[in-house]
Amino acid sequence: MRAQRKTFKLANVIHRAYEHPETFEYAVPNDVTLGCYVKLIFTTGAGEGERMWVRVERVSGHRFVGTLANDPVLIDDLRFGDRIRFSLEHILAVCH
Repeated sequence: MRAQRKTFKLANVIHRAYEHPETFEYAVPNDVTLGCYVKLIFTTGAGEGERMWVRVERVSGHRFVGTLANDPVLIDDLRFGDRIRFSLEHILAVCH
């Protein structure tokens, strides 16, 4: 069985906020805990972006593992419940 190619990457929201300060709202998340939901921006090679929620399942400093809590529209190789690894710079919002 051939592994599926990853067709997305996570956007660095700190860089986006710096590049577009008038139009991109962002606050440094300092309250990421197990079980909470975080919003990440998944981007495609074509430059399209999809904002989706991920449920946090593991916290290790500024690195996290969670499961996708949305059904993607733009990204074919992602599904609800897929495991996502991410860092603090990828977190756009936190919901408890």
